[in-house]
Amino acid sequence: MHKPSRKVRGWLPSNTAMSKIENASRLEVAMPELESADCSLKPISTSSSIWSELNCVGTVQLAKLVVRQMRELNAGKILFTASIAGEMVAPREAVYAATKAFVLSFAQSLRYELKETGIGVTALQPGPTDTDFFHRAGMDYTEVGQKGKSESQPDEVARQGIDALLAGKDHVYAASFKTKLEGALANVTPGIVKGAMHEKMAKPASEK
Repeated sequence: MHKPSRKVRGWLPSNTAMSKIENASRLEVAMPELESADCSLKPISTSSSIWSELNCVGTVQLAKLVVRQMRELNAGKILFTASIAGEMVAPREAVYAATKAFVLSFAQSLRYELKETGIGVTALQPGPTDTDFFHRAGMDYTEVGQKGKSESQPDEVARQGIDALLAGKDHVYAASFKTKLEGALANVTPGIVKGAMHEKMAKPASEK
């Protein structure tokens, strides 16, 4: 019986990375996470075109190459990095949240399309996490950028994502209890309430 490896690799959609994927003879676990890899190289631009290229176009292109290899083996697992923001009303981050909603929908749809194969698909939905993301997005002086991100540590987010992936779950909210609670309530909380909660976290301190 095929047993998935716990060794996980992430690729950026560069020519070199695509070449590695196309030439790979065996892909067991793949993580199409485009934002966090090589995060020290350059700042994130928060323009709508950048978010859509990263989270929509890049995710689909990378997944297509990975799935093609996995279909030949009829085995493999894919962990998509979505976000709890994809289920939220997100003023000040409207485009970002919309692209994460796309990733979540794409992961769920691909999971269904591959249900008769040996390929598993899981969506990882982190909340605010203690990484350089908020600094690179110019959110250092927001509530979430100063203290909200400390609710979840990246290693724990990653661990919960991999555990869910290997357990065959369709998605997982990671990693703090607050994130899990917000996820559980996302579909029953009125949009205006979710919007107010998000704006409070994303608003610069100078505007409060």
